[in-house]
Amino acid sequence: MEGPAWTAAEAAANGPTRHAVFAAALDLARLYSSEPALISASSHLLAVGRVPLR
Repeated sequence: MEGPAWTAAEAAANGPTRHAVFAAALDLARLYSSEPALISASSHLLAVGRVPLR
């Protein structure tokens, strides 16, 4: 599963509220996919680090 709420859905995958969490994650994914400002949002992180010269 991918999308803005995949961590919550993954955490609840075998829990008693899994159906409600999955439904909410699906609703959120639908909302994100229709909102132009959020389409590029991702749960992936890209970072750049720099080491100072000695």
